Amino acid sequence: AARWFRLAADQGDVDAQAQLGVHFRFGCDGVPQDDKEAARWFRLAADQGNAGAQLCLEESYATGRGVEQDKTEAARWFASRPIRVRRWHNLSSLCVTLMEIRACHRTLVRLLASSA
Repeated sequence: AARWFRLAADQGDVDAQAQLGVHFRFGCDGVPQDDKEAARWFRLAADQGNAGAQLCLEESYATGRGVEQDKTEAARWFASRPIRVRRWHNLSSLCVTLMEIRACHRTLVRLLASSA
């Protein structure tokens, strides 16, 4: 599946770019774990309005995972998402394995707790 995501992502498919970011973030489906590459794909998708990628990019800047830690940039990405997405994100649209869902859920719980 990662091969097809890569082909679509290279052609500008925003959802494929976000999914490829997830693959690099967690190192799944034969894709090596690489936080910098994950952040690059999240940025491409986030710039096109993908809420899941915006969430992951926000987390990247907040924690310094794959990018230089930058709380201001994290806050900018937080503010860029619609309120409904800030409160809860449909994990199944972005995370495709149980491991990914658990990691995304931990991030969401932490972000929601800090924004309450």
